Amino acid sequence: MKKLLNIFIPEELNGYYPLGSTLVGVTIKTDAVHATVAVLSGKTITLKKTVSVPLENTQEQTATTIAPALTALFAQVGSYDHVITSLSSSFVTFKHLSFPFSDTDKIGMVIPHQIESLLPFSPTQACIDFITAPQKNSQDATAALAAAVQQKLIHETLTPFEQAGIAVSRITTDAIGLYGLCMRDLLFTTGLRAFVAVDQTTTTIGLVKEGQLKQIRTLRKGSLAGIESPALWKEIKFTLQAFMDEEIDATLEQIILFGNNSEKLTQLCQESQSTPCKAFDLNSWCAATGISTKLENSAVEIISLACAVPLTSKPDFSFLPSRAVKGEQTGYSRSVMVGLSLPVIILSLLSVHAFRSIRLFSQEFETSQKQILKTLKENFPAITSNNVRDALDMAQREVKREEDIWSSLSSQNRQSFLHYLHELNTKIDRETLGLNLTKMIISKNILTLEGSVRSFEAVEQFEYQLRETQLFSTVPDMQKIEFSVPLPLKLQRGA
Repeated sequence: MKKLLNIFIPEELNGYYPLGSTLVGVTIKTDAVHATVAVLSGKTITLKKTVSVPLENTQEQTATTIAPALTALFAQVGSYDHVITSLSSSFVTFKHLSFPFSDTDKIGMVIPHQIESLLPFSPTQACIDFITAPQKNSQDATAALAAAVQQKLIHETLTPFEQAGIAVSRITTDAIGLYGLCMRDLLFTTGLRAFVAVDQTTTTIGLVKEGQLKQIRTLRKGSLAGIESPALWKEIKFTLQAFMDEEIDATLEQIILFGNNSEKLTQLCQESQSTPCKAFDLNSWCAATGISTKLENSAVEIISLACAVPLTSKPDFSFLPSRAVKGEQTGYSRSVMVGLSLPVIILSLLSVHAFRSIRLFSQEFETSQKQILKTLKENFPAITSNNVRDALDMAQREVKREEDIWSSLSSQNRQSFLHYLHELNTKIDRETLGLNLTKMIISKNILTLEGSVRSFEAVEQFEYQLRETQLFSTVPDMQKIEFSVPLPLKLQRGA
């Protein structure tokens, strides 16, 4: 259902997730694979769970040995929408660039040409992406940090996931992931600050100035690399000093330490220099950033956490831009096609429904007309027209005429008409006149006689006898033997 809705509703709108999304950050270490699950709903981010699965063969890490661990890992993760993993920054080439415009699409088109001269490999074999620093003024130049890595490393990273049947949505790098965690704390967006992440075999150091990731260095030394904490801190301090040598008239305000050995390094930091140092604490960080957590303890693999939490700047960083763009273009094309075809389908269905309804109504109308004409002609034989309106008019006239006749023969007038008939039968000598009465029509106030008499002399006698009845107010002259004469009746009183 969610996939169907995503055709019409974007998964993310300026950091807002209308339908919700579950992200799984995954890191592969020397001894185990780790995952952090983050649920994004609206503007809310909730850390749901962390899962770790040890590797059976820690001496030789190959896709064959890692894939079963990933399968077991995701069996515990449950349902998800996207998987994000990372590469070590030691494999990545970084370059700071500045642009007089802020359009990320244009920046993405220019960066490959700007960075190709720095690559130790062919640009055609590179995967490149970038992040932009927050701009305090819309007219300022846009600062961007470009990162490039060889395609073969991306392929090696994806291979165990592919063997486990897991689709990876994004590949980031640890330095940028850690920078994203720091930038969620608003205090980190101002001044000059640093972060140090101590891993099992590597240490990543970053310098952030006014919210921009200015320097990155990865040491191939970590908490399990056979080096004591003081010696490791000496290397870290040397790197930080080298960073500061390039920042004129700037003071390092804070150092954040990530990793399992961060507390010991924090103590060494506080003993050796005046810069405030603090170990990363998940609960404090969640409280400062507004991120909810359902984790039972604050022990979390930090790089998997950095992968699971989206960057505050958009778009998210990924070494899979070609796949991501292709996926977005496919999704956008699918949305456009569905968006355009859906109204057409709806209009077509409405048109078909309307056509069928009109056709059905037309058939019913024609059937009704035929039935009406049939009924009218059966009851009114005089109707010959096949037009329903004309037939109805003629039927109405016939009904009106019959009603007039019936009203004339109503109970209150019946005695009067019997009186008229009795008088006519008494006063008129039918045999002498040779009267042949073919029709007698009685309306309300008129008696119409139709017929013929023997001769013209009989016509005069017939007129005389009609006057003698004293039933009619006037008797017109009948100048023909055959007649059809209306005779207005006198008003009668009583029966």
